[in-house]
Amino acid sequence: MSEQTTPISAAPVAHEATAQAFPATPDAFAQLSEAQTRAQLITAIASLPEREQMVIQLYHVEELNLEEIGQVLGVGAARVCQIKAQAHARLKKAMTRG
Repeated sequence: MSEQTTPISAAPVAHEATAQAFPATPDAFAQLSEAQTRAQLITAIASLPEREQMVIQLYHVEELNLEEIGQVLGVGAARVCQIKAQAHARLKKAMTRG
């Protein structure tokens, strides 16, 4: 008996679950909700004390680590961690109050 094998295709297979998880275009409600959340977050960040705003900017946008942020602010990494935690707590409160 000789066995015949069928070659396996290397072409990617589109899965229905992937298409559902990542729709090509979000619906209007999702876009509106995202825009409102973004506006609320911008307002919340603007209401933070200046130093907390700076830490959030440097950490999340500029992607500096705590030690690097500490060098910019002239404080230690532990203090930056405290400032960041306080900012996150204020932002969480502002976003849930919303």
